[in-house]
Amino acid sequence: MFLLESDWSGRLLMKLWAELKINGVRSFTFGVLACDIDAGKALLDEIHWTAGHVAWLRDKVQELQDEELV
Repeated sequence: MFLLESDWSGRLLMKLWAELKINGVRSFTFGVLACDIDAGKALLDEIHWTAGHVAWLRDKVQELQDEELV
């Protein structure tokens, strides 16, 4: 699920956002309810998620054979 990785999906999101703004919706979430959270906690949570993603990517790269690396 890499919704933002293609031009097509990016245009689709921009169209959706424009339609929501036209209809008076000021913001939307991607299936998650908005919540009140301390800015520091939100930033720390994002750092933890990103560190986990980087660790996963590192594992995937290490699984590659030398011939597969470009």
